[in-house]
Amino acid sequence: MEGVKGQAGNPGPSGRRGQGGRPGQKGMDRRPTVVVLPGDRGEMGDLGDVGKKGHAGCPGAKGPDGLKGTAGETGQRGQHGGYGLKGEDGDKGGVGRKGENGAKGQIGAKGPRGAQGEWGVPSGMNGFLFTRHSQDRIIPQCPPGSSFVFDGYSLLFINGYSRAHGQDLGTVGSCLQRFSTLPFLICEIAGECRYAERNDYSYWLSNIRDPQLQNQTSTDQETLQSKISRY
Repeated sequence: MEGVKGQAGNPGPSGRRGQGGRPGQKGMDRRPTVVVLPGDRGEMGDLGDVGKKGHAGCPGAKGPDGLKGTAGETGQRGQHGGYGLKGEDGDKGGVGRKGENGAKGQIGAKGPRGAQGEWGVPSGMNGFLFTRHSQDRIIPQCPPGSSFVFDGYSLLFINGYSRAHGQDLGTVGSCLQRFSTLPFLICEIAGECRYAERNDYSYWLSNIRDPQLQNQTSTDQETLQSKISRY
């Protein structure tokens, strides 16, 4: 009859070393793998020496325009250059300032006589009137330095209504602008005027260029007028 399995016994003593086994097959080559775990970060070391200058890098992209710099100092004057080519005519400039008076020139040749100017404005100086008779039908010219006022016929003397009056030939009283055989009226105090009512006379300076009316009576005013002197 089979009984119950008993408990394991105590280990026995080590046996003798056995004989060496046969060489095994050659294994595959394999490098040893070293796994280094990172350590804690150390403290910053001392600044190292400046390294050698490296090779020039490629040109970078164009940067933005910089700010306008300040004006530099004036450079030294350069050497005198040669004459350049003649340029084109420039635009006409504006009127310049009035220049200084030039030196007095030589006296020029006498020019032709100009036309007679207009009558000037009377000055503040006092003048006087005088009469010049031509004793001709031609009106005389004014003396140099005098001014023409008016012309007419040379009257000497008048007699009418028992009244007589002579004229000074040197004054304007002897000058009548219009010829008339009776160049006057007789007016009373009441305002009534009469003309050629009686035998009235007028005496005139004659024209010595034409033959005189000798013992002849003429009533033609144009004929008489041609015998009167002009002033």
